[in-house]
Amino acid sequence: MSSLAILEKWGLRPQRPEAIDSSMLKDFVDCESMFYLRHVLGLKKRFRSKLEDAKFDWGTCWHGAQEVLWKTEDVGEALQWIDENFPSYITPETDKHKRSKERMFKQFLDYYENKFPILHREYELLRTEQFFDVFDEDSGLRWAGRIDKIRRRRRNGKIVVWDYKTTSVMGTHYFNSHEFSFQFPGYVWAANRLFTEPVEEIYLDVMYTLAGKYEFFGRTFRYTPHQLNEWVRNVKLVLARIHYMLDNHLYEPEAWIKNWNNCTRYGLCQFADIHYIAPIGDTRLSILSQDYYEERWDPIIAVEEAS
Repeated sequence: MSSLAILEKWGLRPQRPEAIDSSMLKDFVDCESMFYLRHVLGLKKRFRSKLEDAKFDWGTCWHGAQEVLWKTEDVGEALQWIDENFPSYITPETDKHKRSKERMFKQFLDYYENKFPILHREYELLRTEQFFDVFDEDSGLRWAGRIDKIRRRRRNGKIVVWDYKTTSVMGTHYFNSHEFSFQFPGYVWAANRLFTEPVEEIYLDVMYTLAGKYEFFGRTFRYTPHQLNEWVRNVKLVLARIHYMLDNHLYEPEAWIKNWNNCTRYGLCQFADIHYIAPIGDTRLSILSQDYYEERWDPIIAVEEAS
Protein backbone atom coordinates (compact mmCIF):
# COMPACT_ATOMS: atom_id res chain seq x y z
CA MET A 1 0.00 0.00 0.00
CA SER A 2 1.39 3.43 -0.93
CA SER A 3 2.10 6.14 1.65
CA LEU A 4 -0.80 8.22 0.31
CA ALA A 5 -3.18 5.26 0.46
CA ILE A 6 -2.23 4.65 4.10
CA LEU A 7 -3.00 8.28 4.99
CA GLU A 8 -6.29 8.16 3.10
CA LYS A 9 -7.22 4.95 4.91
CA TRP A 10 -7.24 7.01 8.12
CA GLY A 11 -9.08 9.95 6.55
CA LEU A 12 -5.98 12.17 6.42
CA ARG A 13 -5.54 14.50 3.42
CA PRO A 14 -2.07 15.99 2.88
CA GLN A 15 -2.08 19.24 0.88
CA ARG A 16 0.69 21.66 -0.01
CA PRO A 17 0.01 25.09 1.52
CA GLU A 18 -0.49 27.62 -1.26
CA ALA A 19 1.43 30.28 0.64
CA ILE A 20 3.52 30.35 3.81
CA ASP A 21 3.04 33.08 6.43
CA SER A 22 5.06 33.99 9.52
CA SER A 23 3.17 31.66 11.86
CA MET A 24 3.74 28.72 9.54
CA LEU A 25 7.43 29.56 9.21
CA LYS A 26 7.77 29.70 12.98
CA ASP A 27 6.00 26.36 13.36
CA PHE A 28 8.39 24.77 10.86
CA VAL A 29 11.50 26.16 12.58
CA ASP A 30 10.15 25.11 15.99
CA CYS A 31 9.20 21.60 14.87
CA GLU A 32 8.96 20.24 11.33
CA SER A 33 6.50 17.56 12.40
CA MET A 34 4.20 20.16 14.00
CA PHE A 35 4.25 22.09 10.72
CA TYR A 36 3.33 18.95 8.79
CA LEU A 37 0.49 17.95 11.11
CA ARG A 38 -0.99 21.45 11.40
CA HIS A 39 -0.41 22.91 7.94
CA VAL A 40 -0.05 19.95 5.56
CA LEU A 41 -2.62 17.64 7.11
CA GLY A 42 -4.49 20.71 8.41
CA LEU A 43 -5.28 19.18 11.81
CA LYS A 44 -6.43 20.63 15.14
CA LYS A 45 -6.98 18.72 18.36
CA ARG A 46 -10.61 17.69 18.80
CA PHE A 47 -10.56 17.40 22.56
CA ARG A 48 -8.69 20.57 23.49
CA SER A 49 -9.94 22.08 26.72
CA LYS A 50 -11.57 25.48 26.33
CA LEU A 51 -9.13 26.74 28.95
CA GLU A 52 -6.26 25.94 26.58
CA ASP A 53 -7.75 28.44 24.15
CA ALA A 54 -8.34 31.15 26.76
CA LYS A 55 -5.24 33.18 25.94
CA PHE A 56 -6.12 33.19 22.24
CA ASP A 57 -9.78 34.10 22.76
CA TRP A 58 -8.85 36.80 25.30
CA GLY A 59 -6.40 38.30 22.80
CA THR A 60 -8.92 38.07 19.95
CA CYS A 61 -11.48 39.99 22.01
CA TRP A 62 -8.91 42.67 22.88
CA HIS A 63 -7.96 43.02 19.21
CA GLY A 64 -11.60 43.37 18.20
CA ALA A 65 -12.30 46.08 20.75
CA GLN A 66 -9.21 48.02 19.62
CA GLU A 67 -10.42 47.72 16.04
CA VAL A 68 -13.75 49.30 16.96
CA LEU A 69 -12.13 52.03 19.06
CA TRP A 70 -9.76 53.21 16.34
CA LYS A 71 -12.44 53.08 13.67
CA THR A 72 -15.08 54.96 15.66
CA GLU A 73 -13.09 56.76 18.41
CA ASP A 74 -16.06 55.80 20.59
CA VAL A 75 -15.21 53.88 23.76
CA GLY A 76 -18.89 53.05 24.27
CA GLU A 77 -19.05 51.11 21.01
CA ALA A 78 -15.81 49.30 21.88
CA LEU A 79 -17.16 48.28 25.28
CA GLN A 80 -20.38 47.10 23.64
CA TRP A 81 -18.29 44.99 21.27
CA ILE A 82 -16.57 43.38 24.28
CA ASP A 83 -19.94 42.78 25.93
CA GLU A 84 -21.26 40.99 22.84
CA ASN A 85 -18.13 39.04 21.91
CA PHE A 86 -16.34 38.17 25.15
CA PRO A 87 -15.93 34.36 25.54
CA SER A 88 -18.26 33.47 28.40
CA TYR A 89 -16.16 30.52 29.56
CA ILE A 90 -13.34 32.83 30.75
CA THR A 91 -14.17 33.59 34.39
CA PRO A 92 -12.11 34.19 37.55
CA GLU A 93 -13.11 30.70 38.69
CA THR A 94 -11.81 28.96 35.55
CA ASP A 95 -8.90 31.18 34.50
CA LYS A 96 -5.60 31.11 36.40
CA HIS A 97 -5.03 34.79 35.65
CA LYS A 98 -8.49 35.71 37.00
CA ARG A 99 -9.56 37.17 33.68
CA SER A 100 -13.20 38.03 33.04
CA LYS A 101 -15.43 40.30 30.98
CA GLU A 102 -15.63 42.78 33.85
CA ARG A 103 -11.84 42.84 34.09
CA MET A 104 -11.48 43.52 30.38
CA PHE A 105 -13.97 46.39 30.73
CA LYS A 106 -11.76 47.87 33.45
CA GLN A 107 -8.54 47.36 31.52
CA PHE A 108 -9.99 48.77 28.31
CA LEU A 109 -11.25 51.90 30.09
CA ASP A 110 -7.78 52.31 31.61
CA TYR A 111 -6.23 52.01 28.15
CA TYR A 112 -8.75 54.47 26.69
CA GLU A 113 -8.29 57.04 29.44
CA ASN A 114 -4.52 56.90 29.77
CA LYS A 115 -2.79 55.42 26.72
CA PHE A 116 -5.21 56.08 23.88
CA PRO A 117 -5.12 59.93 24.19
CA ILE A 118 -1.31 59.93 23.96
CA LEU A 119 -1.22 57.54 21.01
CA HIS A 120 -4.02 59.42 19.26
CA ARG A 121 -2.07 62.67 19.53
CA GLU A 122 1.11 61.06 18.23
CA TYR A 123 -0.35 58.96 15.39
CA GLU A 124 -3.04 59.25 12.77
CA LEU A 125 -4.75 56.12 11.49
CA LEU A 126 -4.08 55.23 7.86
CA ARG A 127 -5.43 51.71 7.56
CA THR A 128 -7.03 49.25 9.93
CA GLU A 129 -6.92 45.46 9.61
CA GLN A 130 -4.68 45.51 6.57
CA PHE A 131 -4.68 42.17 4.77
CA PHE A 132 -1.90 41.70 2.26
CA ASP A 133 -0.76 39.25 -0.39
CA VAL A 134 2.40 40.64 -1.97
CA PHE A 135 4.94 39.23 -4.38
CA ASP A 136 8.40 40.66 -4.88
CA GLU A 137 9.88 39.84 -8.28
CA ASP A 138 13.46 40.67 -7.27
CA SER A 139 13.50 38.15 -4.42
CA GLY A 140 10.81 35.81 -5.78
CA LEU A 141 9.10 35.92 -2.38
CA ARG A 142 5.33 35.78 -1.90
CA TRP A 143 4.08 36.85 1.52
CA ALA A 144 0.52 36.92 2.84
CA GLY A 145 -1.02 37.87 6.15
CA ARG A 146 -2.81 40.55 8.19
CA ILE A 147 -1.46 43.68 9.87
CA ASP A 148 -3.47 45.05 12.80
CA LYS A 149 -3.03 48.74 11.93
CA ILE A 150 -0.94 51.09 9.83
CA ARG A 151 -0.48 54.62 11.21
CA ARG A 152 1.52 57.75 10.50
CA ARG A 153 3.54 59.67 13.05
CA ARG A 154 2.20 63.21 13.26
CA ARG A 155 5.61 64.55 14.23
CA ASN A 156 7.71 63.37 11.29
CA GLY A 157 5.19 61.83 8.90
CA LYS A 158 6.75 58.33 9.03
CA ILE A 159 4.53 55.33 8.44
CA VAL A 160 4.41 52.85 11.33
CA VAL A 161 3.08 49.29 11.31
CA TRP A 162 1.09 48.45 14.47
CA ASP A 163 0.63 45.15 16.27
CA TYR A 164 -1.41 44.34 19.39
CA LYS A 165 -0.39 41.60 21.78
CA THR A 166 -1.80 40.29 25.04
CA THR A 167 0.46 38.24 27.29
CA SER A 168 1.00 36.84 30.76
CA VAL A 169 4.77 36.60 30.18
CA MET A 170 6.86 39.75 30.30
CA GLY A 171 10.54 40.71 30.36
CA THR A 172 13.36 41.68 28.03
CA HIS A 173 13.18 38.28 26.36
CA TYR A 174 9.56 38.98 25.44
CA PHE A 175 10.49 41.96 23.29
CA ASN A 176 13.57 40.24 21.86
CA SER A 177 11.46 37.27 20.81
CA HIS A 178 9.29 39.60 18.73
CA GLU A 179 11.96 41.94 17.41
CA PHE A 180 14.04 39.05 16.07
CA SER A 181 11.26 37.01 14.55
CA PHE A 182 9.80 36.19 11.17
CA GLN A 183 6.62 38.17 11.85
CA PHE A 184 7.69 41.75 12.54
CA PRO A 185 10.33 42.36 9.85
CA GLY A 186 7.96 40.50 7.50
CA TYR A 187 5.20 43.00 8.25
CA VAL A 188 7.56 45.91 7.61
CA TRP A 189 8.80 44.26 4.39
CA ALA A 190 5.19 43.82 3.22
CA ALA A 191 4.25 47.40 4.17
CA ASN A 192 7.08 48.65 1.94
CA ARG A 193 5.26 47.00 -0.95
CA LEU A 194 1.91 48.51 0.00
CA PHE A 195 3.20 52.08 0.12
CA THR A 196 5.38 54.17 -2.16
CA GLU A 197 6.98 55.75 0.92
CA PRO A 198 9.64 53.82 2.85
CA VAL A 199 8.46 51.97 5.96
CA GLU A 200 10.96 50.99 8.65
CA GLU A 201 9.08 50.93 11.99
CA ILE A 202 6.67 48.66 13.81
CA TYR A 203 5.10 49.45 17.18
CA LEU A 204 4.34 46.62 19.61
CA ASP A 205 1.32 47.57 21.76
CA VAL A 206 1.13 45.09 24.67
CA MET A 207 -1.38 44.39 27.42
CA TYR A 208 0.25 42.34 30.21
CA THR A 209 -2.17 40.53 32.51
CA LEU A 210 -1.61 38.48 35.65
CA ALA A 211 -4.01 37.44 38.40
CA GLY A 212 -3.08 40.37 40.63
CA LYS A 213 -2.19 43.13 38.17
CA TYR A 214 -2.14 44.37 34.61
CA GLU A 215 0.08 46.85 32.77
CA PHE A 216 0.46 48.34 29.31
CA PHE A 217 3.75 48.33 27.43
CA GLY A 218 4.84 49.65 24.07
CA ARG A 219 8.03 49.43 22.06
CA THR A 220 9.07 50.52 18.59
CA PHE A 221 11.33 48.33 16.47
CA ARG A 222 13.16 49.68 13.42
CA TYR A 223 14.46 47.63 10.53
CA THR A 224 17.01 48.96 8.07
CA PRO A 225 17.02 47.85 4.41
CA HIS A 226 20.01 45.62 5.26
CA GLN A 227 18.03 43.91 8.03
CA LEU A 228 15.05 43.42 5.75
CA ASN A 229 17.34 41.92 3.09
CA GLU A 230 18.69 39.55 5.71
CA TRP A 231 15.11 38.63 6.66
CA VAL A 232 14.39 37.82 3.00
CA ARG A 233 17.50 35.59 2.81
CA ASN A 234 16.55 33.76 6.00
CA VAL A 235 12.95 33.25 4.87
CA LYS A 236 14.05 31.94 1.48
CA LEU A 237 16.43 29.46 3.13
CA VAL A 238 13.65 28.13 5.37
CA LEU A 239 11.23 28.06 2.43
CA ALA A 240 13.76 26.05 0.42
CA ARG A 241 13.80 23.45 3.19
CA ILE A 242 9.98 23.44 3.40
CA HIS A 243 9.59 22.98 -0.35
CA TYR A 244 12.23 20.23 -0.36
CA MET A 245 10.26 18.37 2.32
CA LEU A 246 6.97 18.94 0.50
CA ASP A 247 8.44 17.74 -2.79
CA ASN A 248 9.98 14.62 -1.32
CA HIS A 249 7.92 13.70 1.76
CA LEU A 250 4.39 15.04 1.25
CA TYR A 251 2.87 11.67 2.17
CA GLU A 252 5.36 10.63 4.88
CA PRO A 253 4.58 12.09 8.35
CA GLU A 254 7.46 10.25 9.99
CA ALA A 255 10.04 11.89 7.68
CA TRP A 256 9.51 15.29 9.32
CA ILE A 257 11.82 16.06 12.25
CA LYS A 258 10.22 16.05 15.70
CA ASN A 259 11.47 18.59 18.23
CA TRP A 260 10.42 17.08 21.56
CA ASN A 261 11.71 20.17 23.41
CA ASN A 262 8.94 22.14 21.74
CA CYS A 263 6.26 19.74 23.03
CA THR A 264 6.32 21.32 26.51
CA ARG A 265 7.26 24.90 25.59
CA TYR A 266 4.67 27.42 26.88
CA GLY A 267 2.40 24.69 28.12
CA LEU A 268 1.82 21.66 25.96
CA CYS A 269 1.81 21.52 22.18
CA GLN A 270 -1.45 20.13 20.77
CA PHE A 271 0.58 17.42 18.99
CA ALA A 272 2.64 16.38 22.04
CA ASP A 273 0.60 13.20 22.53
CA ILE A 274 1.35 12.14 18.95
CA HIS A 275 5.07 12.78 19.36
CA TYR A 276 5.21 10.91 22.67
CA ILE A 277 3.55 7.77 21.28
CA ALA A 278 5.98 5.10 20.07
CA PRO A 279 5.98 4.88 16.24
CA ILE A 280 4.57 1.36 16.02
CA GLY A 281 2.49 0.46 12.99
CA ASP A 282 -0.35 2.93 12.37
CA THR A 283 -0.75 3.92 16.03
CA ARG A 284 -0.01 7.60 15.46
CA LEU A 285 -2.26 7.76 12.39
CA SER A 286 -5.06 6.11 14.35
CA ILE A 287 -4.84 8.74 17.10
CA LEU A 288 -4.73 11.55 14.54
CA SER A 289 -7.86 10.13 12.92
CA GLN A 290 -9.76 9.86 16.21
CA ASP A 291 -8.63 12.86 18.24
CA TYR A 292 -8.06 15.52 15.56
CA TYR A 293 -10.19 17.20 12.92
CA GLU A 294 -9.35 19.08 9.74
CA GLU A 295 -9.44 22.88 9.94
CA ARG A 296 -6.90 24.45 7.67
CA TRP A 297 -5.38 27.91 7.98
CA ASP A 298 -4.79 29.43 4.55
CA PRO A 299 -3.47 33.03 4.53
CA ILE A 300 -4.49 33.46 0.88
CA ILE A 301 -8.12 32.58 1.61
CA ALA A 302 -8.08 34.94 4.61
CA VAL A 303 -6.88 37.78 2.39
CA GLU A 304 -9.44 36.99 -0.32
CA GLU A 305 -12.33 36.82 2.18
CA ALA A 306 -11.31 40.19 3.61
CA SER A 307 -11.15 41.85 0.18
